[in-house]
Amino acid sequence: MNHPFLDGNKRTAFYATNVFLCKNGSFIECDNNEAHPFFMKLFKTNAFRFEELHAWLQEHVKPLSIMGQ
Repeated sequence: MNHPFLDGNKRTAFYATNVFLCKNGSFIECDNNEAHPFFMKLFKTNAFRFEELHAWLQEHVKPLSIMGQ
């Protein structure tokens, strides 16, 4: 097995990405009901396409200045 955790790799990657973005002035704007199905589909197909992830991030990454508005 090539995963550091028995369970939670996708969640850990998602939150680590969001922490990185927050430290750099942005955040991921979505709820779990939206993100979870997207990431499950993205990784379950065994045909990961960076372009799909890139498009999703472009749509959902927002500047911290709008957070809470």
